[in-house]
Amino acid sequence: MTLKDTLFFLSISIYCSQSLADKSELAILSPNKSTTDLVLAGGINLNVSRYAGIITPESGTVKVLFDGVTESTLNAKISLDTVQFQDNVQFESFLKNVGIREKYIEKILNQNTRVGFVHSQGCQGPRSECIVVSKGIDFVVDYYNQTIRLFVAPELLGKSVGENSYLTLNGELGIINNLSGYYYETFGRYDPTYYIRDQGVVGAGAGFIRYNIYRSDYQNNVDELYYSRALIADNKILVGRTQSNGNFNPSSAQSIFSDISVTGIRFGTAEELVDRSYGKKTFSYYSPSTGIVEVSKDNILVYAIATQAGYGEINLANLPYGQYNALVQVKSSSGIVVSSQNVLINNTGSFNSDFSWHLFVGNSGSSDNEFVRKNTEVIESGVQLPVNTLTALYVGGAKVDKNTIYSTGLMFQKEPISVSLKMGGGQGFRHYEMKSYLERLSLSWKKTSTGKNWNGLKSSTDNTTLSAGYNFNVMSNVSANVGYIYSSSMRPDYFYANTDHLGMESEFRYKKNNYSNKNLYANMYYNFPGGNSLYLNTYKELRGNDYSVSLGMNISLGKNSRFNSSFYKNGADITNSSTVDYAKRLSDNWSHSVSVGRYFSNDSYNSATYSLSHNSNEVRGAGYYYATDNGQSQLTLTADSTQIINSNGIYFTSSSWKDNAFIIRGKDAKYDISVRNMTDNTTRYFDSDTNIISVPVYNKVMVNSDTSGSNLIFENYQTKKSRSFALVPGSTVMVSDKTISANSVIVTLKNSNNQYARTAFCNGDSCIAVSRLNQGVFRVKYTGDSLTLRSEGEQCSTSEINKRKYVSITCQKI
Repeated sequence: MTLKDTLFFLSISIYCSQSLADKSELAILSPNKSTTDLVLAGGINLNVSRYAGIITPESGTVKVLFDGVTESTLNAKISLDTVQFQDNVQFESFLKNVGIREKYIEKILNQNTRVGFVHSQGCQGPRSECIVVSKGIDFVVDYYNQTIRLFVAPELLGKSVGENSYLTLNGELGIINNLSGYYYETFGRYDPTYYIRDQGVVGAGAGFIRYNIYRSDYQNNVDELYYSRALIADNKILVGRTQSNGNFNPSSAQSIFSDISVTGIRFGTAEELVDRSYGKKTFSYYSPSTGIVEVSKDNILVYAIATQAGYGEINLANLPYGQYNALVQVKSSSGIVVSSQNVLINNTGSFNSDFSWHLFVGNSGSSDNEFVRKNTEVIESGVQLPVNTLTALYVGGAKVDKNTIYSTGLMFQKEPISVSLKMGGGQGFRHYEMKSYLERLSLSWKKTSTGKNWNGLKSSTDNTTLSAGYNFNVMSNVSANVGYIYSSSMRPDYFYANTDHLGMESEFRYKKNNYSNKNLYANMYYNFPGGNSLYLNTYKELRGNDYSVSLGMNISLGKNSRFNSSFYKNGADITNSSTVDYAKRLSDNWSHSVSVGRYFSNDSYNSATYSLSHNSNEVRGAGYYYATDNGQSQLTLTADSTQIINSNGIYFTSSSWKDNAFIIRGKDAKYDISVRNMTDNTTRYFDSDTNIISVPVYNKVMVNSDTSGSNLIFENYQTKKSRSFALVPGSTVMVSDKTISANSVIVTLKNSNNQYARTAFCNGDSCIAVSRLNQGVFRVKYTGDSLTLRSEGEQCSTSEINKRKYVSITCQKI
């Protein structure tokens, strides 16, 4: 009989009884046979062999996992096939966090106190990987990894099968503030253009405040200022002004009022407490040279950023919320539009088929939408009903001043397809809307018409927009996008009224005008080996003769130099712009470039551009100065900075901030810290240069602190701590657990047979913690001048450590 066979039959013979607890099976350790008479295949008594230690429970710390999702570090006595947790308070807290029903927790704790738990015989295969379909509760004892894996029958859990499990929001107070700016100066040719946007979020516990303040050369706006908080029964409330309502919950996203700014109070379901996964949150673009990327919504510049030559990405977190069409333009440093395309932005996290409801009471007023063109009271409500896991139906209604609107909609989502349909109307008002996505294809259509006297209007209106875009890769080094844009409107061109001497209106006249545009665009980019590229951009107005074609190339001249040339044809006019660029990095954060070129047209001239860029956690920004020999000059500046503020100070980050919270390393935290996202099972680590890590909001994260690699221990004389958090936008967690100094030594351990020991545990008050580095090699935390360990049933002692870094110990039989 082999050793493997001996241990297998040993496990069966020692642990053979289990008991039932309220019709739920719980594994119970019940030794019923002495091991004194058991021998290995070679005739050696098991209790005096080098394997005796693995069946004798030893005290230590173990990692406990439930379904690979909930994780904690607990004190326990562990052997090859048994575990008994030593701190019932710790163990009870873990069981409650798992979600086990209260009536079962007491029985589990009683069993733990009496005898502990035995390794599940339902584990087939490696103990670190096996899956157990439990009828009650099963423990998989992964002895050599010092890990306990827990499997629980659904009947024992507080939530029924298929029922959502909700997060407990427990973040600390934090402020995340983002300040961005853009300035364009032509030195007298035109008035300066600028904008400054201050936006951010203040979060703590279950609520947060979001603000978004915008100031430009032609308008000042408070786009958003509201407070949102989770309530009981998995609902929430929002009070204040919102730019878009689609991010509140799925039913609000399906409402025809989803993209209209409103001010008031909103109630509804809180789906983000279950999951807040938004999918990919970036839009890719290509720039053939250094310049500026501008994003406009409703003809208003909402975002601008400096860009270098090549591919870049815009994080949608920097753009306004909602589902809308945006114009993305890439401009050279001289201001020439290199490429222009219409992009359908889907920047909302509420596109799912769950049951959802909302109720809004407040007001709205804006000349930019067809619903309410003056400040008007609005009462609006809706409910989304799941048809199946892929489809949901929406029904809603609203009262706009004295007008009533009814609406309905349908949402379908199955990767890679998603479709949203909306329809509403009533009392001279009609609205139809469709948005769909199919991998790289996007399609948007909206039609709104109002009759005479709708909400105070004196004439009927009719507005239609249609856009379609497709991004694709022709080959691995060739990418392209094509699109179609159509818009039409029928609206009053002017009004005037005659009044009598009492000020009463006696006459009103207006003129109806129809406007329409049909445009096609196409862009193609070809990347050659060696960093060279070729691009083609075209634009055609289908109702007239207007068109434009831009053809350019970007050729590397060496490590720091490039040649750029572009031909631009707009109708009968042909122009060429050619430049030689020299770029060099000045330091880790600073870089600059110089460009000289020639512009060929009816009015040819020479030009020169100098740019200086900075990219650090504190600020990202760039400045461009452009001048020509015919007297033109212009200056462009962009800047962006994100600050995280809490009770311990101010921090800076270059991470996306809008839908994030942050874990911050305290100044005195001189130990290892890892942050694990329990939703996607990814782990990030703090290193010597990292003091702050962004985490997605409404996701459970586990913060693990470990002093094993340092001469420190926590105040409770433990070397590891684990805490779980779920954070709202803006909230923070400061990791700054108090520690005390301890000695650390690397121990090479051999048993009495002069063979390297497999395990080691503390034995005595001076020993604090043991961590295994390799077979026979352990790191030991201790206090005092002596050390006693226990390994495989033997005692291992030394009285002459004297703060040595390395020591060898040979164990003795007890």
